[in-house]
Amino acid sequence: MIKECKTEGSKTPEFTVDRQGIKVKFFNMLPSEEPTVTSNDKLNENENKVYAAILTENNTKDDIITAAEMSERSIYRCISALKERNMIKRVGTNRTGHWEATRKL
Repeated sequence: MIKECKTEGSKTPEFTVDRQGIKVKFFNMLPSEEPTVTSNDKLNENENKVYAAILTENNTKDDIITAAEMSERSIYRCISALKERNMIKRVGTNRTGHWEATRKL
């Protein structure tokens, strides 16, 4: 799998082992035309911290709290604001999921 991904020009898959088994995360091999954040998407300082944490693969609640160095309540407010602007989306369940950016800076 790894060799084939490299051959196709894709990022190497991520493997995660936990009590439930082995998870393999494959990345899109097609060039994307992702929307970008524009000047109309004015973020405050805290929203910027949360968004930056999500962009750098720190995308679980605990990862965001650690990376942004903010309280859990502040994180939830920022996530709510970012969701309203369609800048992030939830992938997976509340228990095992994570946040992903729908736009790049």
